[in-house]
Amino acid sequence: ARYPGLLWELSRGCIFKCDFCYESRGNHCVRRFPLERIKAELKVFGRHDIEQIFILDPTFNCDRERAKEILRLIRRSAPKIHYFIEIRSEFIDEEMARLFAGISCSLQIGMQSAEPAVLKNVNRTIKRDDFKKKIRLLNNNGLTFGFDLIIALPGDTPAGFRHSFDFAMSMTPNHMDIFVLSVLPGTRLCDNAAAFGLEYMPNNPYRVISTPQFSNAEIL
Repeated sequence: ARYPGLLWELSRGCIFKCDFCYESRGNHCVRRFPLERIKAELKVFGRHDIEQIFILDPTFNCDRERAKEILRLIRRSAPKIHYFIEIRSEFIDEEMARLFAGISCSLQIGMQSAEPAVLKNVNRTIKRDDFKKKIRLLNNNGLTFGFDLIIALPGDTPAGFRHSFDFAMSMTPNHMDIFVLSVLPGTRLCDNAAAFGLEYMPNNPYRVISTPQFSNAEIL
């Protein structure tokens, strides 16, 4: 059967340097496709029976004004398609939330953990009060959104993960995606895995088997 959706790449690279991700290793800039190209592609999408589009950008909204312009283009040129979009909470504002609400979309937000000390081990941060404030904008505008959480991050504990889960659920997401940590070759996490005591599969998908805080049974 013909798949009614497609993958759409708007940029390459990432401004963040998360240790478990390969996206920004060796390259700390974002290369963006021109808006004229995006506008032309949207017109093509709008003329065909495409039901859904997965936007591949790791952080669609890291450039606020560009993201807003793309959302306006989507509404004008291809509003009948449902879009799956990965975003970061830091860049959400009221205008952006309203623009998301003006199209059919599902948003995914990589929280990974709500424990600042755990996130520090993988070169991430969270400001929990600001995070909740930004997510409230999504809820107030009736948006569909979900969170990503990772089990067995360096330094995390079962109790810490439960706290992260409770924190995430307190903001009433529409769904939660929970993953066991993978130690991908070539990432900084892979370089530091032994120091953190991470045991993981030597082959794809490289999932963590145990940590000093998580037993294999607790991970499974």
